[in-house]
Amino acid sequence: MPVQGWERSDTVAEETSREVDLEVKKLMTEADETASIILREHRKTLEAVVRLLLEREVVEGDEVRRLLAAEIPQALRAISA
Repeated sequence: MPVQGWERSDTVAEETSREVDLEVKKLMTEADETASIILREHRKTLEAVVRLLLEREVVEGDEVRRLLAAEIPQALRAISA
């Protein structure tokens, strides 16, 4: 199945088109896996942002930065360990 947005043409060989489709699918799968890992690793912070949004519907950038600032030292300690 071709990737959305990629249209075959007479000037692109079928095999080349198939290779492009496979590479795009691979990149999308890797990006999805990376995003899932990041969300799992930062679940606590994500949940804090969700709670704020449920309470107020709008969260200012400074508030998000404060939540992230609490997460950054933990991440640095994990890297150093």
